[in-house]
Amino acid sequence: MSPQTDPQETAAPPDLAPLTLSSGRQGRHRALLYSLAAVLVVMLGAGRLPWSRGMALVVMGLVLVLAPPVCSLRRIPLGALLALTVFGCIGLLPAGWLGGMEAWRTNLAGEWGVQLGTAFSPDWHGTLESCLLMVSGVLWLAACLGQNFSEGGRRLVLRVVVLAVLVMAVLSLLEINGWLKVSWWPRGLGKSPLTGGAFGPFSNQNHSSSLFAWSCVLCAAAALDAFRHGSRWVLVFGAGFFVLLSCILVNSSRAGLFLFIGGFNLWLAMVAMRNGGPRKAVVMLAVVICVMSVTMVAGGRVSEKLRAGSVSEVLSSDLRVWLAEQTWNAAQGFLWTGRGLGNFDFVFPQVCKEPYPDARTIHPESDVLWLLFEGGLLCVLPCLVFVGWLCLVSGPWLGGHRGGQKGHGSREGRSARRIRRAFAIAAFLALFHAVIDVPLHSLGYFMLFALVVAQAPRPRHAGEPASAGLRLAFRVLGILITAWGGLWLAMVFGGVDAGLSSQSKVVHDRAVFEVSRGRHSEAMRLISRAVELSPLDYRNYYLRAQLHLTMHQDKGGALQDFGRVRSVEPHYGPVCFAEGRLWLLYDPPAAMIPWAEGMRRYPVTHPNAQARYQEIVIDARPYPEVMPMLWKIADRAALQVTFLQMLADPGPLWNSCLDDFLAQHGGMEDLAPVLRRAVVNQWWFKGDKEKLVDFIGRHPHLMDAGWSYVTLNLAQQGRHEEACKLAAKHLPLPARSATALSSDVPRLERQQVMQPNDPLIGVELYYAQRSAGDLPSARRTLEQVLRLPNAPSFVQRELASVLSDMDDWRAAWELFRPLVEAVALSSS
Repeated sequence: MSPQTDPQETAAPPDLAPLTLSSGRQGRHRALLYSLAAVLVVMLGAGRLPWSRGMALVVMGLVLVLAPPVCSLRRIPLGALLALTVFGCIGLLPAGWLGGMEAWRTNLAGEWGVQLGTAFSPDWHGTLESCLLMVSGVLWLAACLGQNFSEGGRRLVLRVVVLAVLVMAVLSLLEINGWLKVSWWPRGLGKSPLTGGAFGPFSNQNHSSSLFAWSCVLCAAAALDAFRHGSRWVLVFGAGFFVLLSCILVNSSRAGLFLFIGGFNLWLAMVAMRNGGPRKAVVMLAVVICVMSVTMVAGGRVSEKLRAGSVSEVLSSDLRVWLAEQTWNAAQGFLWTGRGLGNFDFVFPQVCKEPYPDARTIHPESDVLWLLFEGGLLCVLPCLVFVGWLCLVSGPWLGGHRGGQKGHGSREGRSARRIRRAFAIAAFLALFHAVIDVPLHSLGYFMLFALVVAQAPRPRHAGEPASAGLRLAFRVLGILITAWGGLWLAMVFGGVDAGLSSQSKVVHDRAVFEVSRGRHSEAMRLISRAVELSPLDYRNYYLRAQLHLTMHQDKGGALQDFGRVRSVEPHYGPVCFAEGRLWLLYDPPAAMIPWAEGMRRYPVTHPNAQARYQEIVIDARPYPEVMPMLWKIADRAALQVTFLQMLADPGPLWNSCLDDFLAQHGGMEDLAPVLRRAVVNQWWFKGDKEKLVDFIGRHPHLMDAGWSYVTLNLAQQGRHEEACKLAAKHLPLPARSATALSSDVPRLERQQVMQPNDPLIGVELYYAQRSAGDLPSARRTLEQVLRLPNAPSFVQRELASVLSDMDDWRAAWELFRPLVEAVALSSS
């Protein structure tokens, strides 16, 4: 028996039907076209790689040509999108119009010859490309909003989007389990300390989890809609919901799990359930408990992250907090205008005050902060206006009359309102994620997001029917976007020089390929062109410097290009160490220039500074001539101790470095105890032992670090009494397995005769004999126990103590010596 349906759910009253509604067969065709276009772009790699971006632009342009808007936009959204378009292009204006160039740009041009042009944007090629992409995205969003699909059209969009995302979810699960490889999805591009790698159709696994999270809401809405209309699609969407949830659990993104919990509960409260606040609260709490329980039991990567620490600990220790703070501080200099679109990757290192030397920051992990840094408040404010308008026109959020004909002036039935609210919740989940991540900077994600956003407003908020001029304008712009996409494809597959900033990466990769074939001259030509297209990309200068050394042994040109590398990346440490390793192959002393700069980029308190220095010491070991120079790079005590530890040859260089170290640090009072122990240990094994003992004697605070070596030295001089007393003072007391429970020596002697292999009886007898003052008998008893295979570990120490009390210092030392030597070796 099929479920009962309300007539008001299936169609709006005829007299209230909107005038500019894309309905009928043509409307369904448009809905199908836009839906397939958006999901196809995501399926083809989400526009991440150059070929994928070209395909996305071609698809976008063709859709605009075939199906321009049927209605215009209202004033508020139109004004917001126009303002965003205009203000986003400010970076292309001359720098003199907006206050001139920053000092770092002038220094790069004057000292290193890095030509950045006269535009306000430091990289006008990148800004122009980003502006064109932004205009294309705005046109796509406007076209989606201008369709104003009917209820049937929105239902078709809902089902196509959900089914397509389900296909991507299944492919993702198959790929992560090694059963299938989706070769055209971007891989190896999004791995970082924050993202951890790729999953799904995006290079950033967080974006995939975000897509699956709000798709769960759409899937649940599609299942409910199918159930209300008695459709068998309810089985597909019901099963698909759990497939999407499994993708979230398998992935390692906490954000996806929290978005799912929040979005699904919001959908339950506002769409799926009618009245009853307490009932809704109970159901929502049950959902949270159930999902969290399943997550922890499932044991996926997200479960491991949740077990690793609480949410508050994650937020307080996450790099996102540091990035947000640094981005906000850097944006203050041009708060209203920003620094030009497409520039964060290259400009942020120049203006960041507290760098993170172990990694490059390519974005601030927030779409909002990214837009603020590049476009300023002039771009952020129109976006906020548009979001506010969307929130107003996508309601009512708190119920509504059953008939849908009163209260809010609704022109839609309950079924249509449920679908529209599901789209609105999905859109706001994506917007919320954009605050803490950068999904909307993905072209494919944005195209699908724009389609979802366009289904959220109430139909009565559509504008007037689109004029013939407006439709013609969109078709012309669609042709231009298609041509631009074709130019991208020609650039990738045909080798056409399109003059785009992104072409720099393509040309760089071609140059690397030419190097692998031994065609160095062609590689030099290509990489020089890449430098012209993207003068702030350090990779281009690095490869050109390598070619200088490989082709002509042109050290001057290599030094100049490597200098540019360090100038355009003033805080990134690993690039300096990589340059030094390259110089070792051609001119080893020249490696000290980048290595010294690399270590300067690591503050004294940085936890990885010592590990980085260890790496370069290992690299320099085959080149003895550079080791004295490497000692001079060690500008802090921890690095100097590392050098003393890693210098294998205990020769004149080691002694000279030790003398220099002592001249700087005196008696080492200013060093941490761990560094003191390390220096003393290395001194004993590599340096002058007599000098070390004398030094410790003049600095008693070092006795804790070097008592074992002083003890060994005293024993070598025949001063066994002093050696034993010093060892007894510093050796830790062992745990004893028996105590003196009885003082009946004859009885214990009889028990020992009857059970000679029981060490505990022997130890008991020893304590009784020692308590009685019979040290010779106690000594003989311990010697017998010590010969047993299962003798307790403290027996050796007790025997040494008895021998000391008997003034047999030589014999006592023979027992103390292995204990002291073990301490000395463990400290080396």
